[in-house]
Amino acid sequence: DEIYTVQIVSKMKTNVLNSMITKDSPLGKVLFGSKVGDILPVSAPCGTYNVIIQEIIKGNDDDNIPINSY
Repeated sequence: DEIYTVQIVSKMKTNVLNSMITKDSPLGKVLFGSKVGDILPVSAPCGTYNVIIQEIIKGNDDDNIPINSY
């Protein structure tokens, strides 16, 4: 089993390589609204996998995260 930490951010601050995802991403959709102990199936282009929520930390908006330009 592997442990990952992700941060749910706005679309303008998304950076998948730094584990910063939106609530609209496949993983973000199942994480948003979940609680500690939930076992959640995630459907992604690479297949389906399960995640277990071990901890939820409420963060603050970080103005140091760069906004992506399009």
